[in-house]
Amino acid sequence: MNKHVTGIVTLFILTLAAGAYGIYVVGSPVSQQLVNADNVRIRDIQQIQSSINSYHHDIGSLPETLQLLQDAKFPGGSRPYLSVIPIDPETKKEYEYLIKNDLQYELCATFATDSEEIKAKMKSFEVERYYDAPVKHIAGYDCVSASVRKTKTSSPLNEIIPPALPTTIPQTKQSSGSGMQIISPTRGGLTSF
Repeated sequence: MNKHVTGIVTLFILTLAAGAYGIYVVGSPVSQQLVNADNVRIRDIQQIQSSINSYHHDIGSLPETLQLLQDAKFPGGSRPYLSVIPIDPETKKEYEYLIKNDLQYELCATFATDSEEIKAKMKSFEVERYYDAPVKHIAGYDCVSASVRKTKTSSPLNEIIPPALPTTIPQTKQSSGSGMQIISPTRGGLTSF
């Protein structure tokens, strides 16, 4: 009977130790929720950046507000640059958008974690784990700087001249008969003259 009790107690202690180590390496459920919330913020910021880049490419300037990304439509009027303006998963407020100059802007949020601390912790334990932090941020209020590439044209879409249509020159071929034959790409064959 003592062997069974000792075995069960040993197994219980090993299970607790493994659980404690797992929480230490990966983090508690609460800290995991903080990391997940920051991952949502980062994805939201990347989505806004992509919409701003598309808008700037098509229109030639940065949008004055994030609302303009929702109001303006892609060429052809099919859909807006940003169908829904993302909001912070915890505060439920829009991210702050600050224009620095014609090509640079910042998107600001209140982050729950420090991206470098999380990366360092994951690396120190050699944990193969997905952490979506392509941008560095500190815990608390922080702004992510971004810029767009200068476009070749700075005029709005309605002023862009469409490219010229390609033209084809008919090919001529000497015939042994009465004259020339023209190979017409539009008629799909020979026409004799």
